[in-house]
Amino acid sequence: AVIPALNEARTIPYAVASLATQTVTPERLVVDDDGSTDGTASVVEAVGETVPFDVEIRRHETPQGKTPSIKEVARSTAAEKLFILDADTYLESETYLEEVWDAHDREDGPVGCAFGRVQPATRADKARVFETELRDRLDDGPARERLAAEIAEWGTLRSKLGYYLGRWPVEQYRKSLYRVEQRFVKNAYMRLFGTTMFPAGCGVLYDRAALVDVFDEYEESLGDDLTNSEDIFIGFAFAQRGLANVQVDSVSMRTTEPRLRDLPKQSYLWGSAYLQSAYYFGDVSTRLRRGDDDERPFGRAVAAQFVDGLYPIVLLLMVGLFALRFIDLEWLVGLLVFEFALYALIAVAVARRRLRAVGSTLVSLPVRLFQLPVGAYIYLRVGTDLLSGNRNWRK
Repeated sequence: AVIPALNEARTIPYAVASLATQTVTPERLVVDDDGSTDGTASVVEAVGETVPFDVEIRRHETPQGKTPSIKEVARSTAAEKLFILDADTYLESETYLEEVWDAHDREDGPVGCAFGRVQPATRADKARVFETELRDRLDDGPARERLAAEIAEWGTLRSKLGYYLGRWPVEQYRKSLYRVEQRFVKNAYMRLFGTTMFPAGCGVLYDRAALVDVFDEYEESLGDDLTNSEDIFIGFAFAQRGLANVQVDSVSMRTTEPRLRDLPKQSYLWGSAYLQSAYYFGDVSTRLRRGDDDERPFGRAVAAQFVDGLYPIVLLLMVGLFALRFIDLEWLVGLLVFEFALYALIAVAVARRRLRAVGSTLVSLPVRLFQLPVGAYIYLRVGTDLLSGNRNWRK
């Protein structure tokens, strides 16, 4: 298992502890400390003394990025499988590793990677994990004191106010977004193509040899610049090679969501990586018919994503037309009402608890409105990159 980390002292204990509670644990954990200045390594050392596998910490003086870190570990080990876990993510299901491992052995074709569903990690979730898993694992030292103090601080009025204005709305928005993405889009891809276009990159079990093959093939032409989110690029590369990116619906993980002010940056990384990958793998993105060698028509899925992503551009265009008095305000308002109604309908439809989903969706609608200019920016910036020749895309 590999956990790339940069200043994740507050979140990485949950990730390491969740690996230790698995029904199938890794033989070894490599934590790639990418120039942290917050004591990430010391926290890992404290938790590492209580887990049933070896823990190795690799330190870099200056940050080099997630892609080079994964490359380095993938090429230095002979392990059959490589599990990449984000430092701000922990495995909720105790059978997570066991079931994504089993997914690699399915009979209907070779598998490049497997992953479970993802949900936001709320404060209540993390407090529960601390009490049940981390408190007893950590000695009465700085690591436990820091985590306990942070959880205690969550009960203060100032902290609650900051949480409900900053991170909580993003959690509600992402909860709805993940439901639609995983229970509708990725589930549909699995039924149509037997694979998704890319994995949920915060907790993925890769076939190491297939992963190294992708790194090796693009080393000379792209180096470490495998788009702004390497897991999306790798997913496209696997799809091109006929390897499946398998979503396992029976297991889940939880990830720490960004604050509202940081959400645009993360959304840009994800959205731009999809467009960049579609550009690099043009033969996959434009394949609309099933080929003679059973090539899947992934272009239909990619085109659908493009149409969905173009909505903010259309909205921006309509704002401009309204400003120039070519259209009335009713047209602009009508488009927004239609978008929000459709979003809310789908989000509630795919939820397990409909009543609770209604409340979550209502909270997330303002966040979605806040995100719409980001969607337009993603298309415009990637388009500008393509026209100017900029390919400095790296996470």
